[in-house]
Formats: sequence, structure tokens, C-alpha cells
Amino acid sequence: MLNNLTYMGRFVADPELATGSNGTSYTRFCLAQDEGKGDKKTTTYLDFVAYGKTAETICKFCKKGQLITVDQCRVTTSMYEDKAKDVKRKNITFTTNHIEFVPGSGNGETSKDAPAPAAKPTSAPVDNAPAASDDLPF
Repeated sequence: MLNNLTYMGRFVADPELATGSNGTSYTRFCLAQDEGKGDKKTTTYLDFVAYGKTAETICKFCKKGQLITVDQCRVTTSMYEDKAKDVKRKNITFTTNHIEFVPGSGNGETSKDAPAPAAKPTSAPVDNAPAASDDLPF
């Protein structure tokens, strides 16, 4: 049976690249998606992992708050015991093979390595503006 998840969300934190014991690079990241408005607003958080070139691309070009779409995801589940509460818990992680950057997603359209945009020039306050005159050279 084939399962495929396509999900759009914002990075909860800056992704970090790691290397596994077999030398493969990977990154684990969490995406958040808001639904509803006002008092009925809820946020869903999903955990993802990416390997190889996909992981390297994510870590190079993505940062906290950036909106992306992930797809071609495979679901992995694991069980663990919460020793503090002595309860068994299930962990669900999505392994993604493909991402797409969302144009116009606000903060995150530029690479982490890109220089910061130049400060916008400020205009002079109205009080300091020269009085209107017919003798202006233009």
C-alpha cells in the first residue's frame, strides 16, 4: 500500500544538519500549521526527517518561520516509554524526499548566507523640508 503526505507548514526552529554513523547527512525538523481564527485557532505540529541532498538543501536555505511544502513523505512510527509518567508513547515521524519553497512566504525567501538587505533611506521630517519656491532649478 502506498501512502503519500503533502504538508505545508512553517519551521518551528532553524534546521540543523547532522551526520549519521554511516556518513549520511540528515536533518530533523518540525513544521507548524495554524488553523482557525481567534479563540478557535489551533496549531498542529508534525515532525519530519530528510536525508542526503534534501537535508543539505533544507539546512542551507530554510530558517525558522519559513513556509515550505513537503511531499513524497513516508510515515515511520516508534514506541517509547515515558519514564517520568511510566506510560508508553507513540512517536510519528514523516520522512520526506522532496520540498518546495513557497513564493512570497515572508521571512525565508533568502538564503541564510545572503547579505541582509540595505537599510531604507529615511526621509527628512516635514518640519525640515525647504519652503516651496518658484526659484527651484527643476
